[in-house]
Amino acid sequence: MDKIKLKRKIFKLSNFITFKRKMYFLILYMILEPISLIFFGALYFNNFNLNETFLKLATYSNDVIDAYIIIALFFGSFKFIFIDYWNK
Repeated sequence: MDKIKLKRKIFKLSNFITFKRKMYFLILYMILEPISLIFFGALYFNNFNLNETFLKLATYSNDVIDAYIIIALFFGSFKFIFIDYWNK
């Protein structure tokens, strides 16, 4: 009986660690993905002034905050859901 209880505790702990890892990766993608897109946008516009590039990218959505939220949510959640990085 003790071995079964011990296995259950270990299993619950490993599930919690896996969940915690998933949350860390989600937050990481939400932060890093827009930064990388802005950098590649700078390459696209042939301009390495990142503030200017971000403003150019934001003109398509009429607001800087909307652009950041759209980029962060869409690309970050897409990678988080469809790519299984946390198990590798």
